Amino acid sequence: MFPLSPERKNKTAYLALNAFLEQEKQIIAQNLQGLRDLLKKKSSLLSGHELRAEALYIHDFYNSVENIFKNIAEETGGGVPKNEAWHKNLLLEMHTAIPGERGKILSDNTFRALDEILRFRHLVRNSYGIFLEKQRTRAVSRLVLRSVRPFLKEIGDYIVSLAANKGKA
Repeated sequence: MFPLSPERKNKTAYLALNAFLEQEKQIIAQNLQGLRDLLKKKSSLLSGHELRAEALYIHDFYNSVENIFKNIAEETGGGVPKNEAWHKNLLLEMHTAIPGERGKILSDNTFRALDEILRFRHLVRNSYGIFLEKQRTRAVSRLVLRSVRPFLKEIGDYIVSLAANKGKA
């Protein structure tokens, strides 16, 4: 196999990341529709099943976020961190400039929002659904809805920068 030139590598990474982003955007849209449907109901009227469903929509949103991050790390960086705190470290990596490679991908506001959503996902994964708090779940649901557009824009801007062959978004 012949090694790719930096220009060709950036174009290949762009095409792969862009295709993957489009897939994940569809998944995110489907999950957000379910979340919006649940948010129409007053939190005081939510059943335990509906509260768990709301928490899982949040969980699934962050799974999509993390899948996008993993693809960026694999295509353009050194891969996914290999330690117990890899979820948090991967998020930090997307918020950190890599000198000589790229600027930070996520703004401070998007980073803070995603960090809160990641912490909630950790709670959902490592606790029992009966311990979910309606107010906290509802607050994180609203945070997801406020965060999705800036997140997708920042990721899209980074991917476009690869197509422009900047490589240093």
